Amino acid sequence: MEESLKILFDKCVEEYGMKCAIKQKELCVTYKELDDISSTMAKILTNIGIKKGNYIVVAINRDIKYILAILAIIKINAVYVPIDINYPKERINFIIEDVNPSLIITCNNCNIINNKQINVIDIEELYECEEKINKYEEKAENRTEESNKKNRYGQKGKKDEIEKEEIDKEEIDKEVYIMYTSGSSGNPKGVVVGEKGIINLVKDMKYVSTKEKRVAQIANICFDASTFEIWGTLINGGTLIIYENEKTDSNKMGKFIEEEKIETMFMTTALFHLMVAENINSLRGVKELLVGGEVISQYMVKEYKEKIKECSITNIYGPTENTTFSTFYKIDKIDNNNIPIGIPIQGCNVYILNEKMETCEIGEIGELYLGGKGVALKYLKNEELTEEKFKNYNGDRIYKTGDLVRHLNNNNLEFIGRKDNQVKIRGFRLELNEIENQILQYKDIKSCCVKCIDIYNEKKIIAFLVPTSLNFSCTHLKNYLKHNLPEYMLPNLYSILNNIPFSSNGKISLSLTNLNRSDIYITDNYIQPYSPIQLDLVNLFQNNLSITPIGINDNLFDLGATSISVANLSIKISKLFSINISSQFIYEYPTINQISQHIDSLFKSNISSDIVDKNSTTKCVFDHKLFNDPNYSFDKLVNDPNYSFDKESNYSFDKESNYSFDKESNYSFDKESNYSFDKDPILQCNYLKNFKNNIIPFEKQDNVMITGATGFLGAYLVRDLLKIKEKLYCLVRCKYAEIGLKRIRENMEKYKLWKSEYENRLIIVPGDLQLEFFGLSSENYNILCKTIDVIYHNAAMVNYITNYNAHRLTNVIGTFNIIKLATSIKLKKINFISTIAVFGPYFYFTGVNIINENTSLDTSVTALKYDMGYSQSKWVAEKLLLSFSSLGLPLSIFRPGFIMGDSITGCSNTDDFMHSLIKGCIHSYSYPLLHSQRKEFVPVDYVSSVISFISSSPSSSSLCFHIVPPSSSSSPDIISTFNSLSLLGYHLSPLDYSSWVNSLISSSSPSLSPFLSLFYTPILNNLSVWQLYTHMSLYDSSNTSLFLSSSSISFSSFSSLLPLYFNFWLSSSFLPSPISSSIS
Repeated sequence: MEESLKILFDKCVEEYGMKCAIKQKELCVTYKELDDISSTMAKILTNIGIKKGNYIVVAINRDIKYILAILAIIKINAVYVPIDINYPKERINFIIEDVNPSLIITCNNCNIINNKQINVIDIEELYECEEKINKYEEKAENRTEESNKKNRYGQKGKKDEIEKEEIDKEEIDKEVYIMYTSGSSGNPKGVVVGEKGIINLVKDMKYVSTKEKRVAQIANICFDASTFEIWGTLINGGTLIIYENEKTDSNKMGKFIEEEKIETMFMTTALFHLMVAENINSLRGVKELLVGGEVISQYMVKEYKEKIKECSITNIYGPTENTTFSTFYKIDKIDNNNIPIGIPIQGCNVYILNEKMETCEIGEIGELYLGGKGVALKYLKNEELTEEKFKNYNGDRIYKTGDLVRHLNNNNLEFIGRKDNQVKIRGFRLELNEIENQILQYKDIKSCCVKCIDIYNEKKIIAFLVPTSLNFSCTHLKNYLKHNLPEYMLPNLYSILNNIPFSSNGKISLSLTNLNRSDIYITDNYIQPYSPIQLDLVNLFQNNLSITPIGINDNLFDLGATSISVANLSIKISKLFSINISSQFIYEYPTINQISQHIDSLFKSNISSDIVDKNSTTKCVFDHKLFNDPNYSFDKLVNDPNYSFDKESNYSFDKESNYSFDKESNYSFDKESNYSFDKDPILQCNYLKNFKNNIIPFEKQDNVMITGATGFLGAYLVRDLLKIKEKLYCLVRCKYAEIGLKRIRENMEKYKLWKSEYENRLIIVPGDLQLEFFGLSSENYNILCKTIDVIYHNAAMVNYITNYNAHRLTNVIGTFNIIKLATSIKLKKINFISTIAVFGPYFYFTGVNIINENTSLDTSVTALKYDMGYSQSKWVAEKLLLSFSSLGLPLSIFRPGFIMGDSITGCSNTDDFMHSLIKGCIHSYSYPLLHSQRKEFVPVDYVSSVISFISSSPSSSSLCFHIVPPSSSSSPDIISTFNSLSLLGYHLSPLDYSSWVNSLISSSSPSLSPFLSLFYTPILNNLSVWQLYTHMSLYDSSNTSLFLSSSSISFSSFSSLLPLYFNFWLSSSFLPSPISSSIS
C-alpha cells in the first residue's frame, strides 16, 4: 500500500518532533508545533463545512502561515490553490471565478479579495497562529514529556475524527493543488496536480538530497518549484528556511544563504547568473544547488565550478504539468557543448517523438513527451486542452511539452528550443500570445506582436505596437496591463510602429538587436548627462540595459529594467562609487538624475557610514603621474614582455586624470554652449613620450582585429580582410562568443556575403569599446595585447540628432581604449575609419573650395561647433589618434563620403539617413532646392576594397585618405540626385527649403520624423545645420588616387548605379512601386 502525504508527514513528526521544521527570521517552528497548529486549523475547516475535494484558495505569500494553511487543507483531503496577492485584481478575480472555491484563506486583512459570493477568512480567524507560536517560543526550554505525548491535533489523550487514516490506492491519485500558468488564449490555465506526482517528486530522490538538510524556500508560491522546496523538506526531516524579501537582491540573497547556512536550494537560471556575476562567494556553503527554468550559461557554470569546487550543481528541467521536475543533469565538467538537461528523475518516463509519433533516433530532434507518475491530472474546466496535451502512448499517460530535444550518445537529453510561442522568464512559464491578446483588447491598439529578447543573459519582453491613432497613450496601456497581467508578464519595452513588418514568406520580421532610444517608447525627452557622476551612470546603464542613448530623466523601467537588472545595477553603482546603493533605492528613484543627486549629496556631506573606501586609488597604465615621471620611459613598457595590467584596476578615464570634469561639468554642444568639443579634457593631457616605432611588417601581421564587424561597412571589411588574412579577430559587444558570431553571420547574410568557411576563421572577442580593457579580465586583455598585430577601428555610434556627449563614450573613449590596446605590450598599427564630416560645413565658414587630405583639423573647429555631435566626436577621435601618431603610433585614417549600396548586388543599408531622406521625400512628393550640396556617394564594396588595399601598404602610415568620387562630375548634388529619382516615376516637386520642411511636417513622414529637428532648428543666421552645407567644398583625394593607381579597383558613380539600387529597393519592399519610370 502506497503512503499519502499525510502519512509521510506524520512519520516525520514522530521521528523529528522537536526539530525545527520551518524557520522564518528569528521564528522557529518544530515539526510537533507545525503538526499541532495545522491540525487545529484542519478541525476548524471541517467545522465550518469544508469537505474532501473542496477547492480552497490560499492568498498568502511566502510565509509560515501559508505552509500551515496548506498542511491543514491536506489533512482534510481538500485541494489548495495558491494565489500571489501581488497579482493584478483582474487576474486574481479570473482565477477565483475559474476555481469557484468553497473558501478563500488570506492574511493581514488583505483587501484584494472582495468576492462577496465566496467565504473569505483571515488565517488568524482559523487559528491564532501567532499567539500559538509565541506560546511555543516562550516555553521552548520548558517542554515536558507530557507535551510531547500530546495528541497532534491539539487535544490531550483524545483521538480526533480527522486523525490519520488508511488510504486506499485510488485515493493516492487524488487532487492536491491547482497551479495556474500562462495560457495562449489570453487567460491563465489551472493545472491540477495529484498526490502521486508530488510523492514521486520528493520521496527517495535521486537528483538531490533534502533529508535532514537546511533547505531554502525562495520560490514564489505560484511557481511550482515551491512544491519541491516545501514538500521535499517536510517529508524528509529537513528544515525549511523562508526567504522573506520579495525583490531580487543578490546582496540580501547572499546574506540570507550565509547566515542561515543553507545546504540545499533551487534557483532560477536568471538568479543563478546574477549570483555568480555579483555575489558568488555567498554560494560556498550550499552543498547541493539546483538550477532551472531557462537555458543555463556555460560561462556562468564554468565560473561557478572554478571558484566553488566543493559544491554540487545540477541543471534541472520540468514543466508544471509533470509536477515540477522531470529531468536532471549533474554538472561535473564543462566542454564547448550545450549543458544537457540530463536523464529522467525517478518515476518519470521520457519520449522523443516526431510528427508521426514515432520514436526519434539518437541525435534526431523531436518533441519531448513526459510520462510516469508525475503527469498532472488535467487542466481545470478545459477538456479540449486536456485532450490536446495529455495522451495515451503504449499504455503510459503522457504530456506533450512543446519542447524540442534530442538524445545525445551518452543518453542525456539536450534542450533545443520551443515549438510554439511559449517562453520561461525568471522561472515562470508564459505564453507570449496571452500578452498579445491582452494588448489587443485595449481600445487604442490595431495590431501588435510580442517577442522575447535576450540581453546579457536576461530575457526581456518587448511589445511592438500599432496604435489606431496618433493620440495613443502608451502610459495608459501600461496601466491597463498592470491591472490584467502579473508583474512577470508585463512587457519590459514598448516599440511603436506604423505596421507590423512581414517577410516574403509571410512571417513577422522584426529586428531585436541593437535597440536605439528611437526604437522604444520613453515618456521623457532626451536630456544629456552633464556631471561626471551622471556620465558614469549613463555608461553603466547603457551597458547593462543595451539601449543608447539614455537620458538623465529616463525612467529605468521604461528602458526595460527588471528586478534582476536593478539588483545588478545597485551592486555595480555601489562598487563604482564606493558607496552603498540598495535595490530599493533604485525602485524609489529610478532616474539617473535622482541617483546622481543622492550620490553627490553623499560625497558632499562626507557620510562615513556610506563611504566604503573614499581614499582608495586605482592604478592604471595611463596614470598622468606615471607619465610625468622624468625617469619613466614608454619604450620600456612597449618592449617589456612581462608587463601586465593591474588585476584590480577599475580605471575610469574621467576619474584618474589631473583634469577635473567638475570645472566643465555643465558643458553641452549646442550653439549656446560655453564649452566646446575641441576642449574635451581628453585632448588636454600629455599621455606619452616618444616611443620607438617597432611595428611588425604587414606581411607578418597575421593577427588582425576589427571593430564594428556587425555594421554595414563592417560586413564588407570582414569579407575583404579574409581574402588576405587567414583569420580575423572581431571585437563584438556581446556576452558570449557564439552570440557575437551569430550577429556577424546574420549581418553578412543580410548583404549576401556570408560563407560557411568564415565560421572557423572568425575569432570573436566579446567586449565593449566603452569599457576599460573592453570589459575583459586582465589575463584575457594581456593575451589580446600580445596577440594582435594590426587594428581596423571601424565601430562608431552614428546618430544625426544626438549631441557630442551622447557619442563620446563610443566614439571618443572607445577610440582611446583602442589606442591603449595598440600601445600595450607591442606596437600595433591602427587603421581608423573616420568620415569627411570631420570638417563640417567648411565652405560656409572658411570660403575654401578644396579640402586636402592633409588639411589641419584645427581649421574646421569653428564650422564643427555648429555641426552634429557625430561629426564632433569623430573630430575628437581623429585629434586623439593624430597626437599619438606624432609620437610614433602607426596610423592611417580613412574618410569615406556617404556610403551607399553594393555596386554588384545593389544590397543597401536602408536604415541609414540617406535612405530615410529618399523615402521621406517620396512620401512628401517633394525635395529641397539645396544648391551644390553633395553627399559624396561611394559604394560600400568600393570603400572596403580601398581600405583593405591601401592599409596593406607600409607607406600608408601617417597619411589620411579621402574615399570620395574621383571627380566632381561623378558626385551628384542633392538636386541632381532627386531629379534622377523623379525619372524613376515618383514625380517629386522641387521646393524652396522652408516650403519643403513644411511639406515634410504636414506629410508626417515616419521615415524623416526623427530628423525634423535637424531640418528646421535654426543654428546660425536663421539657418539649420543642413542648410549650412549648401555650396560645399570639394574633397581632394590625391593620396587615395596615388595608391589606387597600382590597383585594379574602379569607381562606379551613383548615377550609373541608381537602376541597380532601385531594383533592390523595390525587391526588398523598401520603396513602393512608382507610377511610371524613365530609367531602365
